[in-house]
Amino acid sequence: EIDFTIPLTGVTQEGISSFNNLAPAVLHKLVVLVSRLSEETDVLRCNYLIVAGVCEILKCVRASVFLVEGKTARTFDDDGIVINVPLDKSLVGYAALTSRVLNIPDAYCDPRFNKEVDKETGFKTKNLLVYP
Repeated sequence: EIDFTIPLTGVTQEGISSFNNLAPAVLHKLVVLVSRLSEETDVLRCNYLIVAGVCEILKCVRASVFLVEGKTARTFDDDGIVINVPLDKSLVGYAALTSRVLNIPDAYCDPRFNKEVDKETGFKTKNLLVYP
C-alpha cells in the first residue's frame, strides 16, 4: 500500500498571502491542475499531471514526484521506468524524513545528492528544489 499525501498543516498567514498574491495566470494554472488531479484515479496519470503542471508553473526542465514506501522513495522516469532511492542516502529522503524544503544550487556539491539517479536516467541534474 502506498501512502501519498500532500499535507497542508502549518500553513501560515504569510503563506496564504503569498498564495493570494500569485499572478492570475499562475493561479489559473494551479486551479486547472488541481481540477484535473481531482478527477484522476490512476497513480501514474496523477504523477504525469503533477510533473507536467510543476514544470509549466515553475518553468523547470524536469520534475519528479517520489512516493515514500518504508525506507525507500520511488518515482517513474519519462519512459515509466521505476527509480528507487534509499531515504537515508538522498536529498529526497532527507526532505521526506525532516519535512524540510531544500533549495540546492549545485546538486553535485551536496553530499546528500544521490548521483545514481542521473546514471540510471542519463539526465545531468544541475540544481534542485525539493519539497516534502
